[in-house]
Amino acid sequence: MRTTLPSSCAARNRRLRRPSEPNRRSRRGEETVPAWIDVALPNHMRVRSRDDLAEMFIRRMGAIHKRARNEMERIQSRQRAQLENLVTLLDGLVDIVADGQDDARW
Repeated sequence: MRTTLPSSCAARNRRLRRPSEPNRRSRRGEETVPAWIDVALPNHMRVRSRDDLAEMFIRRMGAIHKRARNEMERIQSRQRAQLENLVTLLDGLVDIVADGQDDARW
């Protein structure tokens, strides 16, 4: 099965044509595509589409990873501040208990 393309694609098709194939034109002046392109071009487009999808997926996963890393750092800093407050409170409580034991001995 031969597919016809507009003449704007003619230059690209000349690069793809095998040297042994003559320059054939259809009745309307459009260049016909050799049969081997019907097989090679869809495969090339499929490979390119997969590459594009893989690249989009990698970029998307990178963005998700970056957002998650920022969120994790924010949560860690909030928990660190809370832990420091608890340590300060415990230190104060230990001081009070230590002072109470000293008073109890006298």
